Formats: sequence, C-alpha cells, structure tokens
Amino acid sequence: MTRQFTLLCAVVLSLSMAAQKQDRLKHNFNYADTVRTYGMYIPQNVAPSAPLVVYTHGYGSKTRWRQDLNATADKYGFAVCYPDGTPDLRGNDGWKVGYPSQESMLIDETNFFCKLLDEVCRRFNLSRENVFCTGFSN
Repeated sequence: MTRQFTLLCAVVLSLSMAAQKQDRLKHNFNYADTVRTYGMYIPQNVAPSAPLVVYTHGYGSKTRWRQDLNATADKYGFAVCYPDGTPDLRGNDGWKVGYPSQESMLIDETNFFCKLLDEVCRRFNLSRENVFCTGFSN
C-alpha cells in the first residue's frame, strides 16, 4: 500500500511539473530585425476577449514569472504576458529607458509594445482594449 501511494505521488508530482513547464513555454515574436521572446500565462477556462496584463521584469532581473500574479489571473479571469527585454552593453536584459549603458540600443520600446500587444491579443484571442501594464524597477 505504501509503495503504491509513493508511486501515485511521484506520478502526480511529475505531471504537475510537466504542466508548469508547459505554462512557461517561450513564444517567439518577430520584431524589426530580431526575434523577441515572451511567456504567457492563460488560466484554464479564460473567456474569449479576456483582459490582458503585461508584466515587465526589472533591469537585469531573471524573474520573469510571478506565481502570485498568475493566481490572481486565475481568480479574476485575465491573461498575463511576460515579455523579455533586450540586453544592453553590460549584457543585462531591460527596457530602453535612457541609462548610459543603453545608448547603443536601437529599439523603439513604444513601437515594440504596440506590436507585441497586436501579436498577443490576436494569437490568444484577448481584448485589445482591456490591456494593463505593470512591472518592477526600470
């Protein structure tokens, strides 16, 4: 009995981890002359044309996925997009906001976010009118 229970727990944990990894799948997005990436969290049973929250990570941060934000999305029925910034001269991912190390970055962040929203809302059938942005640091 104990052996069967242990096996059952291992199978459930394995399936849970596989589903979690699948949720963190990176999507490619062609923008200008580069390929950018973003993650998506879409709750099960989310309604068509659901609202979208875009979460921007902090400068140089590796934190791209927020379990607390995803739990809130589950509760209130919205999707979350986690775009990845681009590296600057120091190799840190971020958003071009005028730091000296970003002078060589040619990205137009406003245009990038407009194109990203067009892509994400079309691809995942989300509202283009009910889009909200939040983030951390830069």
